[in-house]
Amino acid sequence: EEIKDELWKTVTEVRNISHDLMFTSLRKYGLTEAVRKLIARSNYPGLSIELQSNTDASELSDVQIAHLYNILRELVYNTIKHAGASEVRITFDLDSDKQSFSMSYSDNGRGKADFDPKDAGIGLANIKTRVRLMDGDIQIDMQKGFQCKINIHYIDGTHTG
Repeated sequence: EEIKDELWKTVTEVRNISHDLMFTSLRKYGLTEAVRKLIARSNYPGLSIELQSNTDASELSDVQIAHLYNILRELVYNTIKHAGASEVRITFDLDSDKQSFSMSYSDNGRGKADFDPKDAGIGLANIKTRVRLMDGDIQIDMQKGFQCKINIHYIDGTHTG
């Protein structure tokens, strides 16, 4: 059973990599639809992923979309690998003035009450770097499951990330 589970994970990851190499799908479908496709491909047994969005994220630059998509891939991978979660919730929220975009990600996994951000692995370090490149800010909480909120303030075309 353990070998079967590892094989499934490997096949899924190879499949995801091949799909993700096609950056054109991000341009063609936009962030929201590309994430819906990512969710459909991430059909890990026992994990339900929900996306709520009030935008198609067309206000974001191509670079911001690519960063956010890759951040979500990493977060989903971390949830599957480490959290033991059964539910993930992703929310995209464009403010009414269309000047800032926020993305929230949370799972109901194990969490880690004594988590110190300085001890983060390479995955979280890469996420933080991507957020900095977009001049955004990030908040991470692991008290109950994993919770991450990213805010991007420059979506009016004056900053391309």
